[in-house]
Formats: sequence, structure tokens, C-alpha cells
Amino acid sequence: MHYSRSGNFFSFFGDGNSAPIFLWDFYYSTTYGNRLSNIYRCSLQSSDYYCPNNPGGDGGDGSSPDAALWPGTAYADTPITPGMYADTNWHKLDVYIKLNSAPGANDGILAWWWDADPNTAPPTFTRTNIQWMSATSDTQRGWNTFGIGGNDYNSFSGATNGEQWYAIDDVVVSTTPIPNNYVIGGAGHTSRPAPPTGLKVR
Repeated sequence: MHYSRSGNFFSFFGDGNSAPIFLWDFYYSTTYGNRLSNIYRCSLQSSDYYCPNNPGGDGGDGSSPDAALWPGTAYADTPITPGMYADTNWHKLDVYIKLNSAPGANDGILAWWWDADPNTAPPTFTRTNIQWMSATSDTQRGWNTFGIGGNDYNSFSGATNGEQWYAIDDVVVSTTPIPNNYVIGGAGHTSRPAPPTGLKVR
């Protein structure tokens, strides 16, 4: 996402200082089973948060063509317990995102690979027509923050607390594709992926 470092961090959705955003959302529904949805949040946050300028006005929710990409019957490695990614195996997720070339242009990119090498395999999913920044968006916005977490409990939904767990290892942020055999700090690599610039950890 882009976070402008202003306002209250715990209410930055409401303060309007956290767009654009991409959410790789994996979730369980008692109606639909295991699902994955790409969720887009665009800038300006006050008027274009749900990406009305994407083809079909697609913000990646509800009836979006990007929703339900991962029906529970399609893969053997989907969760076996609601709310848990629990197939006992480690998996590799590579995500590539690029802002649109100019505010108002529909050429922003999203691509991700699941258990595949982005250097050799085609993306599991790709899209090249996203308008992350609308025509009136601040041109200084760029990707500067990422987070890992869940959304199991929402006060606005009336939900109750539920169990949610996951184990994450070897997180790498890079401007170049990361090979499958890359090991953080491991021997046998002539160079590490190029680190990002201007990234701050809170």
C-alpha cells in the first residue's frame, strides 16, 4: 500500500491516507467454501477508493471477476479447517505490483505466482489494466508499506473472536524476481535481490 504517515495509523482507512492498496485475500465462507479474491483500493481514497475507473468498476469485491479464484475443489492444498491455511506444507507466494504509468492511465499491473518461479513460469494470475491512481491522484504516491495479517474479527460485522493462525518465513521485498532456490543469508548466491528504497518499518 501507500501510507502517507499522517493521521492515526489505527484509523488510516477513515483518515484517507492509505491508498492505493492491494490485498491478497484468502478466506473461508460457510456458503462458498475456500476462496481467494484480489482486492484493489485506489487513490483518491475520498472518491476512488473502490476503483470505479477499473474496467467494470472493479474493486475486487463481491461479484468481481477476480473473486472466487480459488474454489475449494480446485486444489488439494486448500485449508482443511475454517479460518486456517492448514495443509501441513510450506508454500511460496510471489507478488508483483506496479503503479499505472500516470494518474488516470489504465495500465497498472498485478501479477502473482503460487508455488512457482517467477523467473520461468507464467503468473498464476495477472492483470495489466488497473488504475491505481485516478486522474486527480497525488503523483507522489507510491508503494512504501506492506503488512501481513488477518481480518478474522471485525467490530462492524458483529462477528465474535475466532481462531486464526499461520506461520510465515523468509519475507523478501525486492525490485527483481526472486528465484525459487533463493535462501535469505544462504550460501551459493552471488548477489541478493535488490533491496527497495525509501522503505520504513513501523
